[in-house]
Amino acid sequence: MTPALLKELEDVAFGKASLERANEAIADMREQRGTSSSEGLSYEVLATDAASLAKLEHQSFEKLVYFVDCRGLSLEKPAGIFVSLFTKDNLFFIDGALFIQKIAALRGLSLPELKRRYGSQGTGAPLMLGPA
Repeated sequence: MTPALLKELEDVAFGKASLERANEAIADMREQRGTSSSEGLSYEVLATDAASLAKLEHQSFEKLVYFVDCRGLSLEKPAGIFVSLFTKDNLFFIDGALFIQKIAALRGLSLPELKRRYGSQGTGAPLMLGPA
């Protein structure tokens, strides 16, 4: 993930909080994004340095796809799920569907392909052939 994409995610965030109020802010968002029968779900990720940005784009993102699919939710509209994106200075709240779409586009993958690879019945990423 590039700093430009991080900035784009920050720009589309529906909410922002200071790191000092993170727990309180996430609890508030769970209440706001939930339904009458359940609280919203926060998927928390770090984007504080180059290593965490790379992990976010791959491991954390793939686990989010698995999490959404295991709950029986659509990747197109995972009801009640939002991403809590921790940066060095702030906490940003991003709609789950929008976050999935942005990272999928970055990786050049369709939503059906994401589900095929990383969903509950996923096959994983294709093996790379040839010399390492």
